[in-house]
Amino acid sequence: MKLLGTGGSPDPKAKAMNSIMEILGIIGAALLWSAYWLVSSNRIAADAAESHVLNFSGACLIALNSGYHGAWIPAGLNVVWALRAIYGIAAKRI
Repeated sequence: MKLLGTGGSPDPKAKAMNSIMEILGIIGAALLWSAYWLVSSNRIAADAAESHVLNFSGACLIALNSGYHGAWIPAGLNVVWALRAIYGIAAKRI
């Protein structure tokens, strides 16, 4: 990621993209935390569609943020987490 443009001034497009990725990562973390809290407080079942959708959405956003920052291990972990959520949604529909 290149934040500096010509002449040493910050590249506004890179700064904007960095800010967007940070916001998406924060939203993703909030979604995963929400899924955990809802299940652990018995507000929804662990196998409820809502739990899987929250986990899928949060994992995708964190994977996107991690990949953008070059953190490939957390990105890969969250891709696996998202795939598990897809499996949970699909199993629920069968």
